[in-house]
Amino acid sequence: MANPSFTGFHPWANAGSTSTQLMRRKTASNNGTAIFLGDCLKYTAAGVVGLATAGAGVTTISQGCEYYDSTINGRRFNTYLPASTTYSGSVFDDWGNTDESMILCTADPVNTRFQAQYSASTPALTDVTKNANFTAGSGSTTTGISGHALDQTTLATTANLDFRVQDLKRNVLNDPTVASVAKVIVQINTGLVPPFNSAGTAGV
Repeated sequence: MANPSFTGFHPWANAGSTSTQLMRRKTASNNGTAIFLGDCLKYTAAGVVGLATAGAGVTTISQGCEYYDSTINGRRFNTYLPASTTYSGSVFDDWGNTDESMILCTADPVNTRFQAQYSASTPALTDVTKNANFTAGSGSTTTGISGHALDQTTLATTANLDFRVQDLKRNVLNDPTVASVAKVIVQINTGLVPPFNSAGTAGV
C-alpha cells in the first residue's frame, strides 16, 4: 500500500497511557485565516486561541471546531473553521446557544504525542530527540485537514524550537524512506503551554 500524504499534527499516543481528551477554547471573531484539523495553535494576548507562528511556540493543536451557522440558525460542528467567521458573543440561536466560535483542542498538550509529517525529505534515526519548528502549509477546504508539517530544515539539538521528535512512527503503513510523506512522533516543547514553563522544556 502507498504511504499517503497526511499533513497536520494528529494525536497518536499519550505519555501517561491515558486517552486523549479535548477541550473547547474560544477563538477570535472574524478570523483572518481558516483553522484546520491538525493546525498548530497558540493563546493570543486577548486570551483566545489562534494560529501559531512557526518558531514562536505552540500551545495546543486544533481537533475541529464548532461555530454559529446562520443558514441553519444553529451551531455547526466541522473539521475546520472557515476564514472570516464572525460572531457578536451576545446572539443566541433557536436552541439557546451563543454564536461564539470554538476550537476543539487537545486538553493535555504537554503529555500528548502527535503524528507529524516532514515538509520534505525523509527522517533519520539521528533526528530522534532533536527539535524542530513547524511550517504552515495551506489546509484543504475539501477534507478540512491541516497543511502544517514539521520543518526538517530547522532540526537542531537546541530546545527552544516548537516540537521535539520522540520517535519514528512505527506502523506497517509508514515507510520512512519515502520523501515528504514519512511520519514521525513529536511532542510540543512546553515553553508556551500554560502555566508557561521555561522556554524549551523538552517533552516527556
